[in-house]
Amino acid sequence: MVGILSAVRYLLEKNILHRDLKPGNILIGSDEQVKLADFGLAILMQDLNPMSVSGTPNYLAPEILMKRGHSEFSEVWSIGCMLYCMLIGKPPFESESLEETYARIQTGQYSFPTSTKISCEARNLIEGFVS
Repeated sequence: MVGILSAVRYLLEKNILHRDLKPGNILIGSDEQVKLADFGLAILMQDLNPMSVSGTPNYLAPEILMKRGHSEFSEVWSIGCMLYCMLIGKPPFESESLEETYARIQTGQYSFPTSTKISCEARNLIEGFVS
């Protein structure tokens, strides 16, 4: 997780938003170095159009769906979704339909399966990212 956070921090320092942070865009080399992939949706912050909705549905922050635009906060939110997915095995807001997924994202409706043993610290970290 530290490698992902470092990579995103570097991009933000350069005023770049990735806009498609998800597990499929994280590469881990043989030296265990973490790299971000797929910069097809990346954009300079000053070139943002707040009305654009870009990214993978399960990892879109609520403000993007509300047409308030991408920001460093939406990147952090996506990282929280990735962490949840890495620990649980599926995105936190995933549902049967895209409409239901978007509704769950906008209302913050997710839960931790009772069958999983996730520490309070990990839960709190995820909640901090996706709130």
